[in-house]
Amino acid sequence: MKFSQVAVFATIVTTTVGFDPSSITRRQPSMALGTFDLKRRQKFNKILKEVRVNPTKEVVEKTLLNDDTSDLIKKCNWKLRKAMIRKVNKMAREFGGEVEDGFGIPLTQEDWEAKKRQEKVSYLAVKKAKLEATAEAEKQRKEKKSAKKAKKAANMASIEGKIKKSKLKEESTETATKPVVNNKKESKN
Repeated sequence: MKFSQVAVFATIVTTTVGFDPSSITRRQPSMALGTFDLKRRQKFNKILKEVRVNPTKEVVEKTLLNDDTSDLIKKCNWKLRKAMIRKVNKMAREFGGEVEDGFGIPLTQEDWEAKKRQEKVSYLAVKKAKLEATAEAEKQRKEKKSAKKAKKAANMASIEGKIKKSKLKEESTETATKPVVNNKKESKN
């Protein structure tokens, strides 16, 4: 069997193009674990190391079963959360700690909505109390301001009264000290 030169050349070219470094695709990162979950996993592993250094019931309850760790687990995706809860339960059983129900499990939609409604009710109550306190303060400020104006008006009236009295006294003293001038012209005879 004879191969033609063109066929051999074509097979060589196609095989070299197939193994060209530019055609090799890089491995795409997996979406199984995001970057934030990776950071949370590292924090959780750090907590586990702290517990393993001094494995007592107090240390487990203080570092592993606290609210910060629960919040950390709640923020993770479901796969990582499931693994972390399993590790927490294992460590707690091993060292005698008790894991409360709902540790590391985020709220369901209904629970979340109920919590938000309750927060809104409490927020509105606080806001209403604040508005009432502000209105009361404004009312007291206006009363104080009107009392100040009334006092100022009374002081002005008393000052004006004193001024009028002093003018009357001056006029009466001036008329008493002035000689009476006859305004009539005397006729020359």
